Amino acid sequence: MTLAPFAVIYGSMRADGLLPTLLTKAERKVSFLTFSLYVIVQLLSIVLDLQPDSSLYSIATLAQWLPLVYITAFIFFETRQAISMSILIYTALLVPILALIIVGGPVAARSDSHAILINLLWAHPVYIVALMSIAWLKSHLVAARADASVMSAAANVDYLTSAANRRAAAHEIQAALVETRAAGGSLAALLRDIDHFKQINDRFGHDVGDQVLIDLAAALRGQLRDSDTLGRWGGEEFIVVARQISLAAARGSIAYNTSSP
Repeated sequence: MTLAPFAVIYGSMRADGLLPTLLTKAERKVSFLTFSLYVIVQLLSIVLDLQPDSSLYSIATLAQWLPLVYITAFIFFETRQAISMSILIYTALLVPILALIIVGGPVAARSDSHAILINLLWAHPVYIVALMSIAWLKSHLVAARADASVMSAAANVDYLTSAANRRAAAHEIQAALVETRAAGGSLAALLRDIDHFKQINDRFGHDVGDQVLIDLAAALRGQLRDSDTLGRWGGEEFIVVARQISLAAARGSIAYNTSSP
């Protein structure tokens, strides 16, 4: 006694497919190939009239759920591998069914079954192309989001010190002021610069000056809380925006003597 096509597909998907990231690559491949082979054998056994109790309903039901094989491929694997496997599965269906239609057979000879098989052969390439298009759109969407993230970082982060730039720091100050006025509490903004920084550049060169800025930013960052924001206000000036802390406490937690960075 064979299982109903939906039970076969649903059971396999439930066991192997709904959380593919929990499976290793080898497990995904074995699960997919086992699932696909079973479905193909089921369909071909019906088409070849190897199941005495096969009916038009059996063919139609299995054909209806066959696209899940391609969907599973695109869930389990990278796009190129999913395309290759989908084409392989379709070819495994195409060759015997097409030969059976041309040569003739007990099931294929029936006009209703013949129409279903022809529809299957025409529809499945459309499913594969549709899934390829979705995968293509997804990859471009991911790339667009990554580009947007990079552009956002470039617009808000100082390229040299990786601190917030003046624009982002000013926005953080405004947001912190609004939040403090609404919820109460305290807010501290500390501005720190480097004395005689121009002399450092003039005497040792801009590369050394840049390294001094990088080291100072790293030193300041190491003294901040997770809720604090470090920004480069301009040139050798850095600003620290600290929520829920008094100015005296902020000065005590951050070395405020700017004479020796």
